[in-house]
Amino acid sequence: MNRDRLHIIFVHKGNQEYLKYILNQTQKENPRVIIDLIGDESNDRYEFINHFFLEEYFSGAKEFAKNIFIYLQTNMSMNYFVFKGGLLLETLY
Repeated sequence: MNRDRLHIIFVHKGNQEYLKYILNQTQKENPRVIIDLIGDESNDRYEFINHFFLEEYFSGAKEFAKNIFIYLQTNMSMNYFVFKGGLLLETLY
């Protein structure tokens, strides 16, 4: 991981049509930054970014969620996904 340059980090599941436009625009407007995409197999296809597999970093999040995390809202899967993303960033950076 290059800590000397600024990183823009995306955490995303899937490869929806809009993702390529977001990544391309980010690169165009920020040519000196490193773009990191923490995603899945479907979005491991962009040559100009660093790709990390989301699932490789989830063991700590799964353990925390199983023993400590309590869901307070109805959209549990989204809350858990956002929470895991935070733990992932702590692991990577």
